[in-house]
Amino acid sequence: MTIATCRALLFAVMAFCSWTTQVAADPSTNSSRVNLKICPGEFALCASSTGVLTGKTITIRSFDGQMQTFPETLVTCPILKGPSIAGLNSNTMGNSCRAPKGQVFSLYGLNSPYPQEALNWQSAAPISQKCAPQPTTLKAGTFKGQSSQAISQCWSMACTKTGKLQNGVPLAACSCAFGESPVGGTITPTDSSVTDAGYGNPGACTQNPVAGALPVG
Repeated sequence: MTIATCRALLFAVMAFCSWTTQVAADPSTNSSRVNLKICPGEFALCASSTGVLTGKTITIRSFDGQMQTFPETLVTCPILKGPSIAGLNSNTMGNSCRAPKGQVFSLYGLNSPYPQEALNWQSAAPISQKCAPQPTTLKAGTFKGQSSQAISQCWSMACTKTGKLQNGVPLAACSCAFGESPVGGTITPTDSSVTDAGYGNPGACTQNPVAGALPVG
């Protein structure tokens, strides 16, 4: 790992810690401690992907150790080389950077350009866009009947390598949580969100994109 990469990742970790501290102040989340780690090796980068509801549920672990269940979305993501940033004590990661054989974890990386779902996996620098609130009522899981956002939360989730190449890009099928905050719990339904999915096409905002909520105010 180069010095420049280390500095960039350190800055990203500091920014992420600042963000999670603000999220933790929101009583709708269950965050009490963030266990961030820089992981080496390959990982899936889902930031520019959308999700499809499977009709199943997925059980995740929030930062404070609570087990929560959400509707599951299936998200296809490119497999890239690290380093990357993980939340070891969250979702389905299991407190280790080492994924089981045939799997990778969906983590956050500074890679750019990288393969874009909207471009049939051609590499390009991501284009971020702000999405209007996409409120939804969760139909299954711990928060069944409660309101959240129609976005896919994939950070620190386990993915299965598909063994297939698209435009020379290895892909992973990631099981993600629909309507989950990155630290556990639901997302305020009136919040806007920001996503890299769609390569600037606003239609991606309605396709359960991997996104981060933008609190109002």
